[in-house]
Amino acid sequence: MNKLYKILFFNFLLISSMITVSAYSWLTMWLGIELNLLSMIPIMLKKNNSYSSEAGMKYFLIQSLASTVLIFSILVMEKKLFNNYLIITILQCSIIMKLGMAPFHWWLPEVMEGLSWENCLIMLTWQKLAPLVMLMMTLKNSVLLSMTIILSSLISGIQGLNQISMRKIMAYSSINHMAWMILSMMSSSWTWMIYFFIYCVSNFILVWYFKKMKIFYINQINLIKNKFSKIFILMNFLSLSGIPPMIGFMPKWLTVHYMIINMNIIMPLILIISSLMHSYFYIRIIIPSLMMKMKESKMLNQSHSINYNLLMLNFMFIMSLIITNFMF
Repeated sequence: MNKLYKILFFNFLLISSMITVSAYSWLTMWLGIELNLLSMIPIMLKKNNSYSSEAGMKYFLIQSLASTVLIFSILVMEKKLFNNYLIITILQCSIIMKLGMAPFHWWLPEVMEGLSWENCLIMLTWQKLAPLVMLMMTLKNSVLLSMTIILSSLISGIQGLNQISMRKIMAYSSINHMAWMILSMMSSSWTWMIYFFIYCVSNFILVWYFKKMKIFYINQINLIKNKFSKIFILMNFLSLSGIPPMIGFMPKWLTVHYMIINMNIIMPLILIISSLMHSYFYIRIIIPSLMMKMKESKMLNQSHSINYNLLMLNFMFIMSLIITNFMF
């Protein structure tokens, strides 16, 4: 019975996001967002776990506040009571709050800390889809979006430096990638879709590793006794940070390319500098465990058995940029 209601709400979660993505009116989009919120809360909650209950309450309060601001801006837009630019700015603020971007980013790491890895993956990937599509409908080179991109990239880089929790590190990484995605929206919708797909797959692989090996903090990576697992976690982190020749470099490269063509150099430069900070604390996570002198097995550990075929698929995905260059 427990699994049955989880499956039911998970299906509602998928359907609600599809309603928002395919809607023709703002009111239908709001309806899909609300259904998405009500479906996510039961999925987050777990019996005998006060942390998930606290995370669910924080998530509900923040998303309810953002939804209230959103429906207010939609109603005002229908009545045309205020200036159109002001209404769009209020609407964008509500969407930015739902995405967990700066300056409304403070709730996302706290909520992520109380969730399981499966719910963290949903929060990092699927829950971003509907608000990003709504933001794309109002996309203009406004001062608000420019400040949000800059603040999200810099704050996530600075605050991620002193974290030891892997879930908080993934949350700050998500805030940085949201800034890149909005910048890629300004250049091309295809670039954003490529970026979102690569980001989702990279997060899925990392979360799968962390769940399989029961990793929640940085020092637990040092306890992994298999060299292959550490190397693949490092490669996925490098791909997520956009270091060439990993596949994560391609969407950032396309975004910077389009921005330079449009004579916009300052914002890509700021985001590249912030990505260096993220690359630093990604490398700080895994390099000490590779450098430490300890007994390691070249074969996969039985307690953390991972299929070699999955490792090969992971390697082919990370290095697909090089593979496609050789093929074509």
